[in-house]
Amino acid sequence: MTGGMHAYPQSHNSDICVHQAQFMNHQNALIADRATDDTSARCSMLPDDDEDEEDDYAELNPLDMVDVRDLLVRDDSSDSTSNSSSGAGSKQSAFPSSKRSSKILSGLKGGSVDALVIYATHVGKHDLCAVGSFLSLSQADLDTDFMYQEAFLTTYRTFLTPEELIDKLLYRYNKFSHAQDVSKKRLSRNAFSLLVRVVDELTSSELVSSINLRLLRLVAELVREGELTLAKIMRRKLLEKFDPNQKPIKKIEIVVSAPKSPLKEATLIDFKSQELAEQLTLLENDFYQRLELPELLIWSREQNEEKCPNLVEFTEHFNKISWWCRNLILKPDDPTTREKYFIKFVHILKHLRKHNNFNSLLALLSALDSAPISRLDWPKQEKEMIQEYFSLIDCTSSFKSYRMTLAEAQPPCIPYIGLILNDMTIIRVGNTAKLADGDLINFQMRWQLFNVLECLRRFRKPVYPFQKDQNILQFLDDFNDYNSNDDEMWERSKEIKPTSTK
Repeated sequence: MTGGMHAYPQSHNSDICVHQAQFMNHQNALIADRATDDTSARCSMLPDDDEDEEDDYAELNPLDMVDVRDLLVRDDSSDSTSNSSSGAGSKQSAFPSSKRSSKILSGLKGGSVDALVIYATHVGKHDLCAVGSFLSLSQADLDTDFMYQEAFLTTYRTFLTPEELIDKLLYRYNKFSHAQDVSKKRLSRNAFSLLVRVVDELTSSELVSSINLRLLRLVAELVREGELTLAKIMRRKLLEKFDPNQKPIKKIEIVVSAPKSPLKEATLIDFKSQELAEQLTLLENDFYQRLELPELLIWSREQNEEKCPNLVEFTEHFNKISWWCRNLILKPDDPTTREKYFIKFVHILKHLRKHNNFNSLLALLSALDSAPISRLDWPKQEKEMIQEYFSLIDCTSSFKSYRMTLAEAQPPCIPYIGLILNDMTIIRVGNTAKLADGDLINFQMRWQLFNVLECLRRFRKPVYPFQKDQNILQFLDDFNDYNSNDDEMWERSKEIKPTSTK
């Protein structure tokens, strides 16, 4: 997807020789720790001519390894002008090169589930705070690993359930939590840091009893082992999930204006177009802020309404706005009133575009472009004005005009959710879930999904500064009185302008 993607930070030059030397030091340390168990050969991650040792290495659990990046499949052609898509790639043993993070990540083709999980723990909170961690990572490496971690957290549900991921992270934490080596201790903390992020982003449908019990036991274990800081962090996250008095509510920070005198028979014409657009945007943004990104992944895969309640409400709100517009324009018997309503909605479109509220804008455009309305006679000036917005959503060239506009938009912004769902479906259909050369996860597909969803996440961080107007909201009444169907709208349109009998 080209629209809405933001630039990732430029990477800086890194000392490759230093990284390679330190990488070998970590390998040697891992080998030394395992030597007493007579299993050093399978942990060395180096080729060995002994067939038995190769068999032992194949059985090693990646969750036990210090570094798994040699187990990731990378694309040799990612640095060239012609990139391959999803064909077989060769494994390379190197730290990510010091190019732009997005380009490096596009070269990550995939890996086993465990290898992808462990790579996501590679950067912890301390690594993000300062360059020069125990691996002496350069800023370029930190940028790359951080962006991969974000992509992993956004898309892991496409190949791993939250409960499975939690179990793997707990295994990783327990594996290294009692290690004496500082670098291995950091591996445990990094796993815990990622676990906190996973818990924080669980949806309501994912908070099953087995996960709840597992996390409560973890808190008890942490207290018993004296890890009070970690226990406090996890306990606070659990309270935010289950205790409505503790959980920070992410709502739009809007100020309610003092109610004006009631308008018993208010009509659309009684309100300014700008004020109507602001209230429509506030209502739209309420649904947008409640939308959980995992719901879009679930919907693109199975379209399960029970698992996607916020997405369902969001799409239903879109349809309500569209039906509301159609009803208001077609209902009046007086042609002058119908024309005033049509002109009013055209002016509202202008302000919605100004506020980057593309979802409401598309809802109204779908109404104005519907056959029952578009076939009627309207003022030439307004019909010419509306063509500008129709060209914005022209579906030719894969909505190129809209995508370019969205790419230049500054938050706050509400993108058209329908195209986002369509893009995600195309990505799923056009890519295989696993690489062709084995049972490895195709992460290039996940990277494409991340680009789409990250756009959605980025646009909703700032809030709209509008005040809530109770009179307009009372007039809109959540659009509940405007339930019709296409047949009714078409019959009404024919009453206004009978079809030709010829």
